[in-house]
Amino acid sequence: MTPLDLQLMNGAARGIANGVREGRRAGALTDEPTLDGYAWQWATDLMHDDVPFAALIAAALYRADTGNAALIRACWPGIAADTQTRYDTPGGLLPSEIVPEVRS
Repeated sequence: MTPLDLQLMNGAARGIANGVREGRRAGALTDEPTLDGYAWQWATDLMHDDVPFAALIAAALYRADTGNAALIRACWPGIAADTQTRYDTPGGLLPSEIVPEVRS
């Protein structure tokens, strides 16, 4: 974890604590709802599709703003590192996963 990650994570934690003191929901970094009906429908679809947990975390990392990405990296450092490794490789496949093309 870089010093910037720690700084962002600490800033996000302060934002959460300030929100709780101000009467907002814990975990809400803004005044907007954390889960609206549209997001809930997506969540239930993903639950029914039996999406792997690591895939959900990787997708959340892709969509997260800077502060939330730092929090995700802090909570799931292994998944975050794997996500970055796959992002940096062609097609997201590691060398051990590449199957040679069979020509007939």
